[in-house]
Amino acid sequence: MSLAQAPEELQNKFIELGFKKMWINKEFQKFTKTFEGRMDQEDMSVSTKDFVDSIGADLVESKVFQFLFDGNCDGKVSFDEVLQAYGFMETDDMEVQAKLFFGLIDKDGNGMLSRIEMKQFLAIHHLKNGSANILRTGNLPEAADQAELDSVLEQIFAAGDEIALKDFLESDHGMMTMVTFNLM
Repeated sequence: MSLAQAPEELQNKFIELGFKKMWINKEFQKFTKTFEGRMDQEDMSVSTKDFVDSIGADLVESKVFQFLFDGNCDGKVSFDEVLQAYGFMETDDMEVQAKLFFGLIDKDGNGMLSRIEMKQFLAIHHLKNGSANILRTGNLPEAADQAELDSVLEQIFAAGDEIALKDFLESDHGMMTMVTFNLM
């Protein structure tokens, strides 16, 4: 009995980023086993609802996971999208993390991060952390948080409303945002 292998195109994409073929295929096997009978074989995806339900996320977590794992907002989570998010958490290489982070946030896939895409990410991250703080402290988020988010956006997008991966990689503000607002 041979074990399922991730599509060669995806293997190559993630091997080029420094991930091991064995890790990629192991994640693929977990994905296909978890969603056996519910996975679209053509594009290797499952409904976002099935994916979020399989994690057992609460309401806030489900919004975070939906944002992170349904990269193109099509209502489905593909294995490629799962690998991007898991890969981000798996690697210690900052440049690889930045590329994967960029791919997760670039919702329209045009190779540019827009101010709106970054603001959506920061809002989701704030929702996740804010709800944890509310549960822990009982205090609601302060208005100063919005000013801080606006300040971060102004620094990242000082040259315009979009930023390319190359500029993001060279931007102290972009990289610091990625590190500061770590996905998980």
